Order: sequence, then structure tokens, then C-alpha cells
Amino acid sequence: MPESFDIGLMLAVMLLAGIAGGLLAGWVRVPRVVGYLAVGVLLNQLLSSWPRLATDGGAAPLTVLTDVALALILFMIGGVFEFKRVRVIWTSLWRLSLCEVGLTFLLTGGTCAIVCWIALDTTLAMSVAVGLLLGTAAVATAPAATYLVLRQYEAKGPTTDHLLGLIGLNNLVSIVCFNSVFLLCTWIGWVGQHGQPDGSIWLNLLSQSIGSLILGGFLGMALSALHARVSPTETFLVFLAFLLLLTAADDRLQGAVGISYNPLLTFLAMGAGFSNLALSPQRFEQALMALSAPIFLLFFVLAGYNLHIEQLSHLGWLGGAYIAMRTVGKIVGIRTAVHRFGPGLLVHPSAGIGLLCQAGVAIGLGAFLMQNWQHPLADKINTVILAAVVVSELIGPILVKYTVVRVGEVPVVALLRPGAMRPRQVRRGLMFLSALRRRLPGYRSAPRTDLTANHLMRTNVHILHDSADFDDVMHFIEVSRLNDFPVIDAQKRYVGMVSFQSIRDLMYSPALTNLVTAADLADMDILPVTPDTSGSRVLELFHRHHLSALAVVDDAQTNHLIGIVEQRDVLRAMHESAEDS
Repeated sequence: MPESFDIGLMLAVMLLAGIAGGLLAGWVRVPRVVGYLAVGVLLNQLLSSWPRLATDGGAAPLTVLTDVALALILFMIGGVFEFKRVRVIWTSLWRLSLCEVGLTFLLTGGTCAIVCWIALDTTLAMSVAVGLLLGTAAVATAPAATYLVLRQYEAKGPTTDHLLGLIGLNNLVSIVCFNSVFLLCTWIGWVGQHGQPDGSIWLNLLSQSIGSLILGGFLGMALSALHARVSPTETFLVFLAFLLLLTAADDRLQGAVGISYNPLLTFLAMGAGFSNLALSPQRFEQALMALSAPIFLLFFVLAGYNLHIEQLSHLGWLGGAYIAMRTVGKIVGIRTAVHRFGPGLLVHPSAGIGLLCQAGVAIGLGAFLMQNWQHPLADKINTVILAAVVVSELIGPILVKYTVVRVGEVPVVALLRPGAMRPRQVRRGLMFLSALRRRLPGYRSAPRTDLTANHLMRTNVHILHDSADFDDVMHFIEVSRLNDFPVIDAQKRYVGMVSFQSIRDLMYSPALTNLVTAADLADMDILPVTPDTSGSRVLELFHRHHLSALAVVDDAQTNHLIGIVEQRDVLRAMHESAEDS
């Protein structure tokens, strides 16, 4: 059988299996990513009797999809580091990251070093080296699974922004620190590198960290200049060429001159550079998501196919300590940081649960260690990482969904959308999710079975206070993702809506800007809606007031603000209703 036929057959089987897995995941109300991974694992078991497909001969050529998909995700996550967005969350982001990274490293590294010393009977120096390597690897968070789950459920809000920022920082810190720890242990003599170390290792470390960031920034600048002159589709093709070139050139550069760059850091920096320099980067990101959908599907099916389920039996005390301490470090680290630094961040203390996914970056670190350290402990570390990936990839996406749903950054209608959700499916699911809605902060059960504001709103959003002066209002507008802004008083009662129109009119009277507050700018004639307001009524109010967002209050008497409905969510639901009809 020709090898090309094997590859084509494998692609076809994985595509069809991925579609089936995504539909099944929708019916059982888990993220599609879990369905893709599960069918990949199942395919591995089913095809084990077909040697050419069950071995690397059938699946190995498809690993280029892994590199491309991971690069796409890191590029998109790099967009989180857009300057105006980072300026808003940076103060809280670095504090959250410091606590989460620091505690994860200390707990995982320290515990694994002790377990290695006692259970594996190694020397103290080797135990410390193992602890340092596993501690830095534990910091990494899977960008692909986390990002796709957030996109699937249309999560939007402060916790989502911080999760994406933490993913970028976690992988940046993990890659740089893992390489640094390995080289430091090699220099001290704790770890024997394959080949004699020399001064070029430190040059290689600089090229893989600082050099990768500079290269990525330069490519992001070039892509942004191209984006202004050609269509998004043509930009995507050039972007894809960049990805393939960077992926292929890394090994060749290492073999030719002994130094290289890190593709993962390069893609992350490219995304950050593009988002800061491009005109309307959202236009390209939307095209990117649409054109790369089959790549992501194949990526996760292939990831499930390559999950080393058999490694779970070799987990041992060291693997158990790694998984347990990594989990505790991320959850407790975020909880500690929120309680200590961020009572006003709108980031939930349990947000660390959303950082437990681990896959591509950690697997790459384990592969790097295997290539450069010929020792049984390197095999053991790699086994621990692979076993932890199996557990975290199958459970982690469900926990990401739980996190953003719990904090109120997902509209209920998105929970009822297996794929392209139809209103009939929504109505069938409303009774199933009635108990869940009661537990969501700010959500309220509606006695009706059609779509209401309760199913379309988000509850965890930044709100303007009526006492904010004009400068505070302008800063709020600059960093907000909304175009219309509800104003509340000290008792969290709805006051009115501030729109761009009222701000623009005031800009021509600079003498008044020092005299007004948010309460003066709020239009009190724009009435809020209640959770049981029908979707058609909400859409009617949008058209009447020419707004992009409406406030949702608990009821007309208390008038307490509990969330916001965006016009785009209502239009999407109405569009699906028309398609269903």
C-alpha cells in the first residue's frame, strides 16, 4: 500500500471520527475538544491491528499538523498582549502569574525532589535536578485546549482575559526556565549532556529566548504591513508559509551553526507584534479561525491518537506527586493572589482550575530532555510528563468550561449549543439546565421555555460607577470591549447608559469635562431589561435606541444590575432561529 494512500486514508478517518466525536461531545454537554481527544484514543485502539496505520508510519507524517495548529493557537494567544489590553490587566496579571508560577514550581519541584530521593533512591544532587526540571515543566499550560474551549463557549470577561494572559506567561516562563535549569545543571555537573557542553550553550539559550522574541516581533511587524495591503485569505497563506518555514528551519539551523530559536516563543511574539501593529487585527483573527477549523480538529484527534495511555501504569509515586502538586499549586496560587492583591479584579478565586490543561509545550520539553540527556531519569521525567498529559487533557477542558461558566462569563445559550445550536435544541435543554442556572451567579430561572435575556447575558463584566469623573470615563471606554456602558450607583442600582454619542458631543465643550461625572453622562431614558424579557423584545430595544449592549437588572423594583446583553449574541440567536424555521 503506497505511503501517500496511508496518509490520505488516515486524514479521512480522523476527519470523520473528529466530526462524530464533536457531535457526541455536544450531546453529553462537554467541550468538543474532549470528544476529539476521545475518538483519537479510540482510533489508536481500533487501528492497532493495522500495522502500517497503527505505527508511526501512518501517523508520523501528520505531526506537521501538530506544529501548525500549536503555532496558530500561540499566535492567537499572543494577541492577548495587545498594548491597550495589557495596560488594563498587567498590574493584576503579573501578580497572579507570580503567585501561580511560584507556588506551582515550589510545590511540584520540592515534592518531586523529595519523592525522587526517597522512592527512587537517587543522590541528593540528582533529586534536586529532577525536582527543578519537573517544577519548571509543571508551569506550562496547554494553550490549544484552553483557547478552543473559551472560543467554543464564547467566554468574554475579566477572568477569560486573565486566563489567556496567564497561559501566555506560563508557557514563556516554562520554556525559558526549563532550558535555563537544564543548562545550569549541566554546567554544575548534576546532569550529563549528550556531548561535551561548551560556551555555545549559553549563546543558544539567549537565541532561544530573547532571539526568539525578537524574531517573532519582526515577523509580526512584517505580517501587519502585509495585512494592510492584501485580503485576509492571502494574509493567511503568507502566515501559513511563515509557520512551515519556521518549523522546518529550526532543526537545520541547529545542525548548521549550533544555535537555534524556539518556534513556540516565536509564534507567541509574532501574535503580540501583529495585534499591536496591525490595522483591525480582529478581521484577520476571524479569518484565521474560519480557515483553520479543520486543522484544529485534526490536531486534537491526532493528539488523542498519540496520547500514551499505557504510561498511566508507570506513573508511580513521582507521577502522582507531580499531578497532585501541580494541581494544588495552580489552584491555591490563583486563590492566594486574588485574595491578597485583587479583590476588585472580577477574577474568581477558583480561576486556577482553568489552568490545569497541559499538552504540547510540556511534551516538547520532555522530548528536548530525551534528546540531550541519555539517562534513565530522563526517561522517567518524560514518562511522568506524558502520563500527566493524558490526565490533564481529558479532564482539563471540562474544568476550563466549569470555570468560565461559574464566574458568569458565558451566556447560557452557549452552553446549550453543541455545534450550531438550534432553538429547538435550546428549548429541549432549558429544563435540563434549570438547576445549573440557579447556581450561576446572577442567573435567574425563567418560567418560559423560549429564549430570554437570562439565556443571553453575561454577569461578570466591568461597570462604570456614577461618581467616576470624565477622565475615568474616558479611560474606561478606551479599555472596554463594549460600545455602550451601564452606570450604577453605590448600591449597584442601575442609573443609565453612557454611549459614544454623549461622549462625542461633550468633547466639543472641553470646559465642561471637568464638571461632569458618569451619572451626568448616563442616558436615564434607556431602560434596562429583566431576565425574563424575551429575546425579540431585547432586539427591539436595540433597534430603538441604536445600542450594542443593554443592562439587565434583577427586577424593576430593586433595579440591581446583574449583567449585560450584547446585540451580537441576540442577533446570532435570532439568525439561528430563522435558519431553524
